Amino acid sequence: MGISRATFYRWLDEDEYKQFVNALIDKYTDSELSTVWKALIEQCKNGNTQAIKLYFELKGKYKQALDISGDVKVIFEGGENVRD
Repeated sequence: MGISRATFYRWLDEDEYKQFVNALIDKYTDSELSTVWKALIEQCKNGNTQAIKLYFELKGKYKQALDISGDVKVIFEGGENVRD
């Protein structure tokens, strides 16, 4: 690139440079968005369950429920153990 390594790393710390790089990334990745969606939908049509799950997650139609179980210990501020 014609710059020193120190200059490159200094640029990485600058907000203006990060915004510039992010804008370039957005520009080039947005141009491929339709291709990516088409590939995902094709995988869904082929029965790929991971792709189907991802599709519904991206569309906001799927939310995974968490099952949390185990022992619970309730301790109040004074340190007194109320219930196990």
